[in-house]
Amino acid sequence: MPTRVLHGADILVILTYGAVDRSSLGSRRRVREYMPKDFDLVTDLVGRFKQAIVTPNVVTECSDLFHDADDGREKAWLKAFP
Repeated sequence: MPTRVLHGADILVILTYGAVDRSSLGSRRRVREYMPKDFDLVTDLVGRFKQAIVTPNVVTECSDLFHDADDGREKAWLKAFP
């Protein structure tokens, strides 16, 4: 079984929003199509790997998405992944 997983922007967005505020999934503009059960599924899947990899482009895309948030939680979302 592989020990590393490469995350795309969609997975990183689900993980970050869900880690900071699960109730935002399904209700916030950027994550309206995802539900808390999707967060549970993604965390379970990602938890099976020893290492997660994201490219600089994915981090930039996610940062842009979080920056677009209008509810003041941008800093909390960005701190979720140091």
